[in-house]
Amino acid sequence: TDDILFIYPWVVFHKEFCKQFMSSAEGDVILASNDFWLLNSSKSYRHQVTTEKIQLDGEKVITCGRFLDKENWHAAFSGVVRIGQSARHLMLSIWNELRSNPPDFFHDSVDLKKIRITDFIHQLIDQGLYVRAFECSGNVLTLQKSEQLSRFVLGTKAQTLQRLSFVLEKSSISDLIM
Repeated sequence: TDDILFIYPWVVFHKEFCKQFMSSAEGDVILASNDFWLLNSSKSYRHQVTTEKIQLDGEKVITCGRFLDKENWHAAFSGVVRIGQSARHLMLSIWNELRSNPPDFFHDSVDLKKIRITDFIHQLIDQGLYVRAFECSGNVLTLQKSEQLSRFVLGTKAQTLQRLSFVLEKSSISDLIM
């Protein structure tokens, strides 16, 4: 396909997720979403407010951005986007227009140097493109602390020990008895 896969640099995901995401149903734009984050977030309210969020109607993305009203927080944007050919051409047109006639602000960005992908997606929706959400179900991680990467890749210490128990030949890992 001629689709583009856009990924924030601080995002990691499982290989299986990428395969499913790239082979999922067609759409002009497909966003990786995370319903779990909003329902079970232990993050501060300030962090929640500044996180890029998605308003949904089923799988259809109604709008996205950082500054949605709280009642419209249906999922968090996970930092992965599949951009189809029609959306790519429209994004280029939008970018050229922004560069030649810079506005005072562009959706959530007040500075053109700080435009986020969700600002572009919001504009694509405004211009009539179909944007769909794809639930990532914990297969995508936005890194905020270095320990998160090891837990995402290796699992918990107990899970790692369980995996190692099958390769040990001269020792064993026993269950914890209290």
